[in-house]
Amino acid sequence: MAKCELNEMYNSDKIYYRNMYDGAVNKKTLKYKKSFEKLKNSYNDTEFYKMIIRECSFFRYYCSL
Repeated sequence: MAKCELNEMYNSDKIYYRNMYDGAVNKKTLKYKKSFEKLKNSYNDTEFYKMIIRECSFFRYYCSL
């Protein structure tokens, strides 16, 4: 999911592609984090959620905000 969201962001806003995305989550980048938002809010009581938060540093960072 993180790779798909980054791809969408790079393709829609060329400034991130030139400067490279530093991982910051702010107003501009939150619109590309919809799948993380859904996973966090709707599936937080599942085994998959427990596994993905352990394995995916992008998602773990997003959830810590």
